[in-house]
Amino acid sequence: MAEDTRSETSVFRRWAQLYFNPSGRIGRREWWLHGVLGVMILAVCAILWTVFGSLATIWAGGSTILLWVVRIVGLPLLVAAVWAPYALGVKRMHDRDKSAWWFVAGVAVAAVGVALGVFVLGERRAVIFPVVMWSIWMGWSKGSERPNRYG
Repeated sequence: MAEDTRSETSVFRRWAQLYFNPSGRIGRREWWLHGVLGVMILAVCAILWTVFGSLATIWAGGSTILLWVVRIVGLPLLVAAVWAPYALGVKRMHDRDKSAWWFVAGVAVAAVGVALGVFVLGERRAVIFPVVMWSIWMGWSKGSERPNRYG
């Protein structure tokens, strides 16, 4: 029985380390698997936060107390859902022997591309190009085969 508890604890620690600690390295396959999961969790959290916030406003008849309760409960979940893809992306950059600033720069370039496409050009389809380029850059570029300064 004690072994089962230790193995469950080690699985929990492994997942916590993977999603919330940006140090270390992960390969392409692990980034795709957990990156897609992280994005799905982020989307679900954002949708739930919006839906429950709207429902709280409607049910409370304009009362802001219930709305603030939903926001206070949902905010840590949203922060965790944003931090997890960040930690995964930084680890992916570390696998390619690049610092976290490369990840931040990549996010900024993709965000500018999406903003230009949607807000300046008025084309929602323009979102596809930066997302595809981001996926190629992060998910298909081979990491360093030897140990590097990040592990």
